[in-house]
Amino acid sequence: MRGKEFPQKKVLSLVLCVAVMLSVMVMGAGAAFSDQDKIENTEAVDACSALNIIGGYEDGSYHPERNIKRSEITKMICVALNGGKEPNLATPGTPTFSDVRGTTAAWAEKYIESCVSQGIVSGVGGGRFSPAGNVTASQLAKMLLVCLGYDADIEEFTGNAWDTNVNVVATQKGIYEGLSGLDVSAALTRDNAAQMVWNALQATEVTYKYTLVSENGQLVSKVELVDKTGENGNKITLLEDKYSGAGIYEGILTGAGELGTAGKDKIGMSNVDKLNGATLKEDEVTNQIWTYSNDVTNLYMQYVKVLVNNKGDAYGVFPVAKENTVVTAAFSDVELVSKATSTADGKVKIDGTEYKFAWIDGDPGAAAPIQGLTNKTMNDLKKEASNSADVITFISNDGDNKFDLAIVNPMIEFGKVTYVGEDEITAAGETYDPAEDIIPDDLAKDDYVAIYKDLYTDNYKLVKADKVSGKVTGTKGNPATDVKVDGTWYALAAEKNGSFDGMVGIAGKEASNGGTYDLYCINGVAYYVDEKQAGSTDTAYVLAAPGSMDTDGNYQVKLLFADGSTKVIGADQPYNSGFVGELVTYDINDGAYELKKVASGNTAGGDSVVTLKSFDKTKKKVTTDSGDYRVADSAVVYVIYKDGGDKQKVISGETLNALGANFGTSGTAVIDDGLATVVLLKSNSYLPGSNADKLYGYVTSDVVSNKEDDISFRSFTVWTSEEESIEVKVKSESADIKKGDLISFEMTEDNFIESVKSESEADIGYQLNVSDPVAIKDFTASWVSFYYDGDYDLADDAKYLYVNTADSKGVKGGSLSEASETANEGVYYANAKYVLNDDKEIVLIVVDTKNKWDDAETVKKDAAAPKSISLTAGSGSGLTVNGFTYDAAKKTYEVTASTFAASSADKLKLTVTTAEKTKDNITVSGDPVTAGEYTSGSDLTLTKAGKVTFKVTISQDNCNDVVYTINVTVS
Repeated sequence: MRGKEFPQKKVLSLVLCVAVMLSVMVMGAGAAFSDQDKIENTEAVDACSALNIIGGYEDGSYHPERNIKRSEITKMICVALNGGKEPNLATPGTPTFSDVRGTTAAWAEKYIESCVSQGIVSGVGGGRFSPAGNVTASQLAKMLLVCLGYDADIEEFTGNAWDTNVNVVATQKGIYEGLSGLDVSAALTRDNAAQMVWNALQATEVTYKYTLVSENGQLVSKVELVDKTGENGNKITLLEDKYSGAGIYEGILTGAGELGTAGKDKIGMSNVDKLNGATLKEDEVTNQIWTYSNDVTNLYMQYVKVLVNNKGDAYGVFPVAKENTVVTAAFSDVELVSKATSTADGKVKIDGTEYKFAWIDGDPGAAAPIQGLTNKTMNDLKKEASNSADVITFISNDGDNKFDLAIVNPMIEFGKVTYVGEDEITAAGETYDPAEDIIPDDLAKDDYVAIYKDLYTDNYKLVKADKVSGKVTGTKGNPATDVKVDGTWYALAAEKNGSFDGMVGIAGKEASNGGTYDLYCINGVAYYVDEKQAGSTDTAYVLAAPGSMDTDGNYQVKLLFADGSTKVIGADQPYNSGFVGELVTYDINDGAYELKKVASGNTAGGDSVVTLKSFDKTKKKVTTDSGDYRVADSAVVYVIYKDGGDKQKVISGETLNALGANFGTSGTAVIDDGLATVVLLKSNSYLPGSNADKLYGYVTSDVVSNKEDDISFRSFTVWTSEEESIEVKVKSESADIKKGDLISFEMTEDNFIESVKSESEADIGYQLNVSDPVAIKDFTASWVSFYYDGDYDLADDAKYLYVNTADSKGVKGGSLSEASETANEGVYYANAKYVLNDDKEIVLIVVDTKNKWDDAETVKKDAAAPKSISLTAGSGSGLTVNGFTYDAAKKTYEVTASTFAASSADKLKLTVTTAEKTKDNITVSGDPVTAGEYTSGSDLTLTKAGKVTFKVTISQDNCNDVVYTINVTVS
């Protein structure tokens, strides 16, 4: 530490782990040659490139290892002495050298002649220059010293000892700085040549001061070498002289684009530590902002050199390696060892290596801060690694290797991509603009992405998650915090609102040992876990099990696999008793298959297993004795049928749903979340093959009243079910319409529409009966299922509309999409509306591509109330029932029944008429009766007076049960 508080400290260099949330790495000066990793003198090469002194080859490479040629160095010097611009140079009528003009080196003649005329370079003898010859470090040093103002004759840079004299002065002047071990007599590489030129540019120019003095009674001229100075007495560098006042500022980079203190296309330095190599007083030069369009957020808070012209433009930004130490890692590789105090450094372990971090003095003091996380310091790091892919960059910027701060660009959200269009992307429920935000080129619907803020532009940046699929063969923690898939461990993202506020947590199902999952990962950390549907890879149908063995000692079994292939496999036992003709799951251990029947004890990843009767084409469901089930389009369906003999094949659920006839007489199905996901259907018959004028629209503008030619009408823009945006007119006496409405209509001439129905209209004759916003649970080409709203078939001529309700506009090329769950379990964002025909089929479904219909949420509803409930005296009973009138909203009733006579075998009768898709369950209790089940409409005989209680429970799929209690006091 140098006694400075945090704002004056310096920053970063060693990178252990590079991750996607950081801004894209670019070279400080923007050169970014294709062989940049081979360049050792990075700052020098990048600076000389920025100053237009050197360039690369046509293929984008620099070739730092190649030797610099004499012709090349003359051009570099001429351009440098002309401030980076191509100089206007002439060539003499008669060339000075015989091996330049008319040769492949002719392009360099003007540079060679210029350098010769200035005494910077000379020939090799015999009238030759040797333009393709190599240059030694001593030779280049002599040229650069002359450029700085040294006189070759005065300094004895000629003669037999020229190189010795040159090297002494060059060393004193810093020409060889950063080139320890350099052989000054050997050919010089392009890499080292750039370093020498860069050193010379930063060196102070010299001049000679001549004075007359008296010696031995005679006046003689005395020569004194002095530094060249400006009007204010400041020393002038070669860079400042030749590049019109250019300078080198050193300090911490506190702004890079929108990150920190700069702004768009700018960089900033709050406090300048050095200017042109001279150390400044604290706060002597502050708040410097320069124009610079390259992204150098990777250098933010590092101690850097900024090369600047006299117009406030930066040529380049270069980290100073000796001042900076940087370690970048995911949080999953970071552990706190000990906290920092005012008397002791803290320690952090990163990927197994320990580092110190500082205590920042102040009032009050604190441990080194973590930028990007609110009110967090390194003392807040966890002693155990956090399961997060968020990347943290630790920085020391004062040369002491103790971290002074850390930087985090945290993930904002993680979620599914539900729409990808030319003009917008919808992911995790929000819309992003491809023209402004950073979007992966290969992004597709149903991908998962992490969402960050791009540090340089402050726009959003989407990063596509890696999908890892496979069986979990190992776990850590309970519940699991890490899982092993295909030999690789993956962390499961930490819970949201954990140790660091705002860290994005895991979503989806928990992963358990032996299960098969899709993991969507960022930097090896899974943020979404989805259990793979059983049947996609691990179910099969047993065709034969003869009991014979193969050469490996395994039993031969013939299987029909989920992909439709058949294969004789080697199994661990015969499986010839009760397995042939059955659906099984399989696992492979030591090369042998282990089979288990799909049954109640092995549900193949589903909730249950049911015995099937058939597939009903009218219902588009598989049927059982206890109920019917829809088949998921993605289901694996094994069909066994006759075609001259026994045949078998595997089809999809979508194909089954499209069959033109009923099929099957028996079978099995795996039911998961109410849908059949794996199906076996057997039949002794042949397998059958699969064999409006009205428009709908979404009003996207305000409705305007008009009058033309004495005709009153309203006009507005509508997005139609044919994916067109049309400005239409409607006569004023038709349905009430407002922006955001769904309407049905027919087109006539001149864009007038008629037969208009609108969801806003109260008059039933003009009303379009549109559902409330609903959440799509699942769908196929033939039906749609909604959370807490049942499921409906799609009419053969069903229409589709895709909209963005937040912006009241239509969307082209959308598709149905499952709803997203909110932060509250079991509550979903509504993402659709629908219209039914008289047959209760969907004729219009409207989907919000942002997956949020005006931010509406859908919750589990109550079962539909009974149509009626009546309570009367039973057959032949003399009782009189008083005080009962059914009200669907009222759940508890107190009723009397008089006059009871045991001799009359008096009875009560409760009759419940249920609504569609509901069923009742009625129980009775009390002293006058035997407690138990009761059937609606039957006589209940009373044995004595007293209190009788009827409890009516109404149930409906995906709904809360509704209970009615009727207490009858019999007297």
